[in-house]
Amino acid sequence: MHSKHGVNRTDVKSLEFTVTRVLMTNFKTSSKDIIIECKRYFGFRDVDELITQRKRAFLAAFNANGNSTCNVCKHVADRI
Repeated sequence: MHSKHGVNRTDVKSLEFTVTRVLMTNFKTSSKDIIIECKRYFGFRDVDELITQRKRAFLAAFNANGNSTCNVCKHVADRI
């Protein structure tokens, strides 16, 4: 099943798990509450948010591009 940005939810959860485990290793803790606070303090955003932000930036650049190939596919990007 795909999430709102077209990436498989299982993949997003897997990436989020990896980020959490790396932070747990770096901060030498197994507490998810501490990791949540560290992410907030250091400005880490959720993987889902990052994918959505990058998708929006790509689509904005794609729509603004004057390339004829991009213009042919523009209707697809507008629907997303």
